[in-house]
Amino acid sequence: MRITIFLLAVFAAGTTLAQVQVDTESYTNTSRLERDVLTAHNRWRAEHGSAPLSWNNSLEDFARDYTKKCVFEHSGAAYGENLAAGYLNATAAVDAWGNEREIYDFSRAQFSEETGHFTQMVWNATRSVGCAAVECEGLLVNGQDSWYLTCEYWPPGNVQGAFAQNVREQGRSVEPEGESDNSGEESSAGRRLAVDWRAGLVGVGMGGVSKPGCKMMIDFNDVGTGDV
Repeated sequence: MRITIFLLAVFAAGTTLAQVQVDTESYTNTSRLERDVLTAHNRWRAEHGSAPLSWNNSLEDFARDYTKKCVFEHSGAAYGENLAAGYLNATAAVDAWGNEREIYDFSRAQFSEETGHFTQMVWNATRSVGCAAVECEGLLVNGQDSWYLTCEYWPPGNVQGAFAQNVREQGRSVEPEGESDNSGEESSAGRRLAVDWRAGLVGVGMGGVSKPGCKMMIDFNDVGTGDV
């Protein structure tokens, strides 16, 4: 069974949003958001031998519809998904995901909740991304209303058993694995899995993947075990 794992992130710098100026245009200008997200993702991906991502309009539409709900938990869609809230601009949010590389253990090549954003970002088999951002009243980070960024990925990364093939150390090439979809439209394969996640603001919790005749519940503290 292929298990896809998602993560959430919150602003973790040693300052408050009240002390700094949020670059709202980075979130509100859709052309700039696309440019900043792709530039940041592809910079990280290049360092790990992964091909550049293209922008997926269907994923962007999905991300926008979901993010407008201002509920900081995973959507349950069958895409790869990274969430962030409270960062000063989209580039800062993506770089925060990428900085998880510092604690990722390439020799083990396994999922961990502390590095799941990074591994999805550089996942070699992923080919496209679409993101959206919304300023959410009541979604507080350091006591301030925050900008909420959602990025959706296709094909999804963080697949159990495929980390060694898809996440390599800097400077090492990776052989492609999995389906690709660069059309900018949602692949019909994107709805093959129904994913149900229950997670909190700091990205811990339980989730499950259901397929016809098969169900598994995953606990981040014991990834890969459960009832089938």
